[in-house]
Amino acid sequence: MLPTRLKIGGDEALDSYLERLAKENDLTSAHLESIIARGTGIQPAQFSLIAPTTALLVSLSETTGLSQTSLRAATLQRFGGNAPLNLSGAKPDDPRSFRTLSARGWFPLRGTQICPKCLRETRQWSLYWRLPQIAVCHKHCCYLVQSCDGCEQRFRSRDRGLLRPVIELNDSCGNQLALRSYCQHTVSDHDVRPAPTTVVTMNAAVRAAIDGKLLHEFGQKVPATRYLADLRSLATLIAHIATRSAPSHAHDWAEMLAAEAQARSTEHRGPRWGIRPPDKSEARAAILTEAHSILACVNYSDAAGRMSQWLSHIPVVPSGPAGWARNRAPASPTITTLIHDALESRQSPSRRLARIN
Repeated sequence: MLPTRLKIGGDEALDSYLERLAKENDLTSAHLESIIARGTGIQPAQFSLIAPTTALLVSLSETTGLSQTSLRAATLQRFGGNAPLNLSGAKPDDPRSFRTLSARGWFPLRGTQICPKCLRETRQWSLYWRLPQIAVCHKHCCYLVQSCDGCEQRFRSRDRGLLRPVIELNDSCGNQLALRSYCQHTVSDHDVRPAPTTVVTMNAAVRAAIDGKLLHEFGQKVPATRYLADLRSLATLIAHIATRSAPSHAHDWAEMLAAEAQARSTEHRGPRWGIRPPDKSEARAAILTEAHSILACVNYSDAAGRMSQWLSHIPVVPSGPAGWARNRAPASPTITTLIHDALESRQSPSRRLARIN
């Protein structure tokens, strides 16, 4: 056990805690990783932040004095069980198994966002910042910063190792630029933009769901796992629609989304929002807020009416708007029914009667 021990923050990520621990004990990150590796025979890797092995947890517990439960809660296992991550099939001893997790979509395999204000105050990196469903700092009500101004990469973009190779007093980014060359831009030295009230409200609801609390959908309380699944499905569909066209109230952020879509499109396909949501926190927060506002309608008919505004912007295709939507949104019985009812409401009364008869 190290001579100087620290408490871990309630939302703090494991790598953040270990870096603070190394500083307090006058250790380099490489030295601390070597101490941890002695108990396992395996060097800690980025995948350790997703699902650490039992051997690693034992070694970490012996080194830090923390319980294995506390250490596990500082990894993405904290968000397993579809709240909001599905970690089934993960094999900590086989990094290749994490490809399956990535293919499920909206999975934080690499790097993190940050709130510069939080880092200036506490120097703790929140585990919640890694989740794509979180785009706003709940404490400072500002958008999270998704990439470093110095190297233009996501923060903590590491191919090997668990910790940043250089831990300096100014808390530099530390992303690798070249051989033995690292980004020196201070992580807390980034501008932040305040988020509007509607976005802050959405973010609070998402955090509540991630923490296991019941949420309201169409006036009824539903389990957190259902809300998170419906939110992702609806947000993905809205992102695909907004990339092409959007209602007038969404023009500003739809333009931002379209620009990112163009940058991510290839000769053979457009952006896969269901796999990788928008990088820009403002655009991601906007589609999540729009999806949340539909789910938060007090009744189903109001939600269908609001949804119909978006469905009217789906392009004319042989499979129809329902088929187009089905091919672009993750499966969700709630959203499938909502789309059906919204499309029904757009038909003329005579046509609806004809279908009934």
